[in-house]
Amino acid sequence: MKRVLIIGVNTKESPYIKEFAQALHEDQTAITIELFDPTSFKKYTFENNRFVLLHETLNTRIFYWIQQVRLIRAPLFYLLGFFYFLFSRKRYASTVFHYISPLYALWVDVLKLKSRAVVCVLWGSDLFEAIPNRHRLYQYLYRRSDQLITGTKDSMDFAISQYPFVKNKIDFVNFGNAKLYKYLTSGKALSKEACKTKWLNAEHAGKIVVSIGYNNRFEHQHIAIFEELYKLNASERNSLFLFLPLTYPKDPDYVKTLSDKLNELGFAYQIIDQYVTAKETMELRNLSDVFINMQLTDMFSASMLEYISTRNIILNGEWLPYSFIEEYDISAYSITLADISEYMRRILTNFESEKEKVQDNAERISRIVNWSILIKKWSLLLKV
Repeated sequence: MKRVLIIGVNTKESPYIKEFAQALHEDQTAITIELFDPTSFKKYTFENNRFVLLHETLNTRIFYWIQQVRLIRAPLFYLLGFFYFLFSRKRYASTVFHYISPLYALWVDVLKLKSRAVVCVLWGSDLFEAIPNRHRLYQYLYRRSDQLITGTKDSMDFAISQYPFVKNKIDFVNFGNAKLYKYLTSGKALSKEACKTKWLNAEHAGKIVVSIGYNNRFEHQHIAIFEELYKLNASERNSLFLFLPLTYPKDPDYVKTLSDKLNELGFAYQIIDQYVTAKETMELRNLSDVFINMQLTDMFSASMLEYISTRNIILNGEWLPYSFIEEYDISAYSITLADISEYMRRILTNFESEKEKVQDNAERISRIVNWSILIKKWSLLLKV
């Protein structure tokens, strides 16, 4: 029986590895899927649609003491991982680095001895890493890997521009989203108005709800967006209710900075900064009418898919590499930061017709995130 080894993090906050393993197992029933979590040094096997602990590859007490030695704990963990894989007797059809750490360069050669193919899955944050000494480690990892996979053509083209030698061994395929697909196709999702009633305070009534960014990072340029919206006249500003989903990462100082600025400008607004479940996250995406996305960099995240699929009117920064939107005929605007007030004025004036334009977005997204379609290409690229 073939084995596939996934190297990635097994947490409730990171459900995508489980979705990936489930889709792969359904497509290739005669394989065994194992997961090695480098953050806990635990090994799992995928059984009955969940990861079951096989064993701890490092004694718990030793793991604890290494964690206390901050200066050398990362290289020491990876060195121990090297010896673990070196002395392991298992062989794999494919080993998949589900996210990229530069120190995986220490493992790639030993894993090539144990696997027919070593595959790197490149997320946007991996590609934007620009620290010179890490860049050299990435170069070595990508040279020694047999296959690289990105989630979009834009990210593949960017990877080739940074690492030209990968041109003949890189491809792109969407990463499915089972929860989003279920939300879109189950017929049980709350309506937009029901989500507003559940989550928003009474001040939103009669106003157009505008979500700004999707996390608590300054890269979303929240304050710059507030200032552009302030260029609307008083009547136009009073017709808006600004919603800020700041559920991660935790940064109370940044939340206070944003709150102080909104109070200074006099906007009606609400901030949610507590932990929410995957289902609640979808409700937060669905409660808004307009989504403004001016983050500095992105490679078309799952959050972006969620806002599109919940029929938000989308204002994206024109610098973001979103050819994906045009490719799938998704209705969204690509604008500069300085265009925000002009486009918001257009939306306010023609709100019903602007809403009508985005009604088909959900159906288009449902085809993009369906694992049963996507996994065929994944299996091919993983060489299983």
